[in-house]
Amino acid sequence: MEELEIKVPVFVTRPQPISDDQMFGGDYESMIQNAIDLIENFKGLRKKKKNKTRESVIDSIECTRYPVLNKPALLLQVKAYDTNLNDGYFETDTRIEIGSEGKIGCDNNFILLFPQIEGVNYNSRSCSFLLLAYEDPTKENGAVAKLAKAIAKDVLKQPVKNVKPETILESIREMKNVPELYVTYTSLSFDEDKDSKYQQYRSSFKLKKEREEVFKNLPSDMAEEIVNNIKNNLTGIEKGIIRAVQGKKQYKIIAERAIKDAEEQMKELGELVFNMTTSIPANELEKRVNDKDYIVEKLTGVLTNFDSYAS
Repeated sequence: MEELEIKVPVFVTRPQPISDDQMFGGDYESMIQNAIDLIENFKGLRKKKKNKTRESVIDSIECTRYPVLNKPALLLQVKAYDTNLNDGYFETDTRIEIGSEGKIGCDNNFILLFPQIEGVNYNSRSCSFLLLAYEDPTKENGAVAKLAKAIAKDVLKQPVKNVKPETILESIREMKNVPELYVTYTSLSFDEDKDSKYQQYRSSFKLKKEREEVFKNLPSDMAEEIVNNIKNNLTGIEKGIIRAVQGKKQYKIIAERAIKDAEEQMKELGELVFNMTTSIPANELEKRVNDKDYIVEKLTGVLTNFDSYAS
C-alpha cells in the first residue's frame, strides 16, 4: 500500500524563566490555559514583505485540548490566506481573475502546541513550547512551519529559539563528517555597464547572482572553513545561507550584510529545526488527512521519538 509522507518540522520556543509572576505559570496546565487566553484574544495578523504588495494573513486560530503523553496539549487549526495578489487566476469550468481583493487560502493548517518545563529547583526552572507543524501532502513545503513561527512570535509572545552561530559551529566540530551541507550565496550588484548604448534610456539597474552548492560527508573542519569563509567574505549587499543536516537535525546559519542609513551592517542568525516525518496511506488521504483525532495520533508518535533526536 502506498504511503504518503507527512513532514513535521519541530520548533522550540525561547525558554522563559519561571517565577511567581511568570505569565505561563509553573505547571503545564497554567501554560496551556494562558496560551488559550492569548489565542482567544487574537484579532488577526497581516504580514507583508518589504516592497511587495502581496499580504499573508492569519485570519483565525481555533484550539482544541488533547492529552498527549500525560500532558495537556493544544491542537491549533489555523485559517490563513494570501491577498492583494493583483495578478493571477483560478480556473475550473470558468476562469476567475483573483485581483487585489481576492483571497487564496486554507482553513486546515494544523500545529500541535506541547508544553515543556525544565529544571528541578523552582528558582532555576524554565518553560517553553514545542510546535509541531503538520505539513501533509497537500501543503507546500514550509507553509505551515511559517505559520507556526509567526504564531509563536506574534500570538504567544514566545519566539522560536534562536541558536548562536558559534554554538552551531561547535556542533559541526563535534561531527566527524557533516552528512549534508547546503550553501546558498546571493549577491546584489548595482554596477552598470557604462558602455551600453542603451545607457541614456536606462532608469535603474541591479544584478542578482545566486550560487548553490551541496556537499556530502564533508569533514567537519572543511565545513567550518566554508562557514567562516562565507561569514568573513560578504561584501556589498550579500547573503549567505548554510544548512548542515545530521539525521533529523537541521542547523541553519544566515549571514547577511546590508546597507542601512548609509552604513554597512552585518547580521547573523542561527536556527535549529528538527525535521521529523510520519506518513498516511494514500487511500486514506481524503478521509483522514484533516481529522483532528488522527492528526494528534500521528503527532503523538512523532513526539514519542523526538527526545532521541533532540538530545
